[in-house]
Amino acid sequence: DRSRCFVVADGRDASLFESESINQVASCHEADYVILLSIAPGETAVEHSEWIEVAAEKHLPVICPSADLLSVSTRGVVSGLSSVVSDLASKEVRVANIGKPEKFVYDSSFEILGDADRSRILAIGDQIGSDVLGASRLGIDSALVATGAAFSTFPAVTTMDELLARLNEIELRPTWLLDSLCW
Repeated sequence: DRSRCFVVADGRDASLFESESINQVASCHEADYVILLSIAPGETAVEHSEWIEVAAEKHLPVICPSADLLSVSTRGVVSGLSSVVSDLASKEVRVANIGKPEKFVYDSSFEILGDADRSRILAIGDQIGSDVLGASRLGIDSALVATGAAFSTFPAVTTMDELLARLNEIELRPTWLLDSLCW
């Protein structure tokens, strides 16, 4: 008997879990665990209060790929999962973040790289709370790219100089600040 999974996902993301290997159910009431994949742009925990309450009542574990404040999609910078994850945590629901800044994500990368010199590794991202924090925890350099979600972290900031000034105010700083990254 397979465990029953309630999937929370916006639009096309839901199709990622259309598989016979996952016993997906239509209601959190029927579930043994929850996969919190994405929410619609502009949504917060308020729009998800019904299933959150059920998950808390049933003590369901929740798995999510990221607890970021913001996310970048084809629609631009949108709400991340942080408000939902915070609400779940306040209700003492066990949430497993399987993305950055968790150590195992970096450990898996280091395993693939073998005995690479960590001083030559650079973590690149657009979020301070996951990309820069994860790199900092493991002692590797980071580059914060000002496109994507970086400016949205500080809503009143509109220039690179203002962003740099705000980064100087917080204890968590990237090694480098890039205005863009092109391949």
